[in-house]
Amino acid sequence: MQDINFDQHLIDSDRSLLNQQGNLLNIEDWIRLQKLREESNTLARIRYKNVIKLFERLLPNVSKIVLEDDQVFYTENGYKATIHQIGSGHKTILFMVGDIVIRLFEMQPKESEPENLSGIVVIDELDLHLHPINQKNLSEILSDLFPNIQFICSTHSPIPLLGAPKNSTFFVVERDRQKSITTIRDYDIDISNLQPNTLLTSPLFGMESIRSIQNSIFSEFRTENDYREYLHRKKRDESLKQYAEKGIHLPKDLMDIIYD
Repeated sequence: MQDINFDQHLIDSDRSLLNQQGNLLNIEDWIRLQKLREESNTLARIRYKNVIKLFERLLPNVSKIVLEDDQVFYTENGYKATIHQIGSGHKTILFMVGDIVIRLFEMQPKESEPENLSGIVVIDELDLHLHPINQKNLSEILSDLFPNIQFICSTHSPIPLLGAPKNSTFFVVERDRQKSITTIRDYDIDISNLQPNTLLTSPLFGMESIRSIQNSIFSEFRTENDYREYLHRKKRDESLKQYAEKGIHLPKDLMDIIYD
């Protein structure tokens, strides 16, 4: 295998963020390189093992990552797959975090533990291509895996905020294209006890309403906190209706006790 030189790509650490033609550094090439070097380089061997463990924890549904015959394989939901076969969400996480790891290791040449890496990392559109579950988990896991890194992230979804660590600060970027002015506002909103619907209608996202356009009867609009509560109340209401049709009237509180 030909030795890979990442140095020329490391100079412009913001190229992939500010230039649409900028490429993220290839983590699979980096893994191959560390494996190639591990027999004569203790640091490469330790980094190789630590980064494999990092992605096994980071990638949802991936239980094992191995390098066989110069090919990286991912065991996803019990099936062995290549990078071209895993989900797009996994690819997003792999390429994004891989680029971060490569750059920070090269900037901190004596470090072998990902958790000891330090710096400031800017991520644009953290929610891109990710399932809502992974949007929340990624925010939390990144902060846990890299405790010495300050992450500055943008998002168009309230879900990543649910996984943001304590003491996170949230800003709104407002652009006035006519005046060519960009304003960053801190609305000082404590999100610790807020749900996504509340966040969406807050100044952080500015939606005036979260009602579906398919809702035409306001009295039928559901305001439960989650789907489980919705199913519970729906079952209760249907039971009350059946009793009413039979001429049997029960206290509403009694039905709450029955289905709790």
